[in-house]
Amino acid sequence: MNIGLINTLTSNIKSVFNALDKLGYNGQYEEIFEYTKKNYTHLIFPGNGNYQANIKTLQNKKIDLFLNENFKKNTLYLGICIGMQILSSQGEEGSVTEGTNIIEGNVEKINTFKYRLPHIGWNSVDIKHNDNLLINITKEDTFYFLHSYAFKAKRSKNVLATTSYGSEFSSIVKNKNFYGVQFHPEKSQNSGLKLLQNFLNMK
Repeated sequence: MNIGLINTLTSNIKSVFNALDKLGYNGQYEEIFEYTKKNYTHLIFPGNGNYQANIKTLQNKKIDLFLNENFKKNTLYLGICIGMQILSSQGEEGSVTEGTNIIEGNVEKINTFKYRLPHIGWNSVDIKHNDNLLINITKEDTFYFLHSYAFKAKRSKNVLATTSYGSEFSSIVKNKNFYGVQFHPEKSQNSGLKLLQNFLNMK
């Protein structure tokens, strides 16, 4: 197994290292800072920060090209937080910015009047479609969220799960072997480790 971790220098990627090490994958992953022709069995894009800034970094480093090539090859990909959001057609954070359009839809500010933003803390997911990513994940599992913008997918078939915070938003999305999760599995204790293991079990 060869796991590639996309690093745009916007996140505490060490939390992902720690989670992978705990699952027994020490020495089986490496960071990706720019376009490469190297092949990976699994790609993980963990991240925080601004949608527009991350897209700009992807374009400057030609990682957007790398992602599109791997999507066509059907490489397994897991985007975490901003790593999920950049899969969209466009994002509205700051100013409207075109995304990779790997999963059609827009990233918009969470529509809530009852709760403060950002949405921070533990929340559950409402599974809409069964998938290998969600093996042994139930309504009892909770995950750690930290965001003010959320993915609004164009097609329901791309939405594996939703979460409610004032309004409902897509919390797990998929197109082919490209997955995105709005929460941080690397910070979600046993529930997050289960999901990461499910992803790494896929071939």
